[in-house]
Amino acid sequence: MKLIDHLKAVLASDELQRQIIRDELQEIKDRYGDKRWTSIEYAGGDFSMIVLKLCCK
Repeated sequence: MKLIDHLKAVLASDELQRQIIRDELQEIKDRYGDKRWTSIEYAGGDFSMIVLKLCCK
């Protein structure tokens, strides 16, 4: 019964839902949040047409 009451409380409370999400994201960050091994760099050129073609099909 305790579990059911807790789950009903979670469903009824936006704040409790947000707190659970925050806690879970923090756990993921703590576990996997190391420095990037690769870098993202601008390679030059115009890619707006590529993006336009991909998003408008």
